Amino acid sequence: MPVIVGMSGEVTRTVTENDTAVALESGTVEVLATPRIIAWCEAATMAAVGSGIREVDVCVGTRIQIEHVQPSPVGQTVTARATVVATDGRIITFEIEAVRHDSDGETLIAHGEIVRVILNREHFLERAQASGKA
Repeated sequence: MPVIVGMSGEVTRTVTENDTAVALESGTVEVLATPRIIAWCEAATMAAVGSGIREVDVCVGTRIQIEHVQPSPVGQTVTARATVVATDGRIITFEIEAVRHDSDGETLIAHGEIVRVILNREHFLERAQASGKA
């Protein structure tokens, strides 16, 4: 099945000490780090389109725009969601959000956009190897 507008995916995680700004060296407080939110949102993008990517291809991130608007403490459950909002050939644009699950429902903690590109896996890996040579 090809990647189409409307495909969506999500991942749900519980914030641990390893997910905090202190652990990831991105801040000095014991709350969910922005880099971890980005990783979870990227996982949601792959959950959204994984079945639409051929085995000979790879889907790589090229641009991330995110606004982290609320903190989430250790022990909190967070769901990252991604929805395909546009495709242009090999380019896929996702709307992303992350929500914290509170006793009274969900609280938006981050939102934004991720752009990924579908590339031939073999050519991508060849380019990566070539770029690593001095």
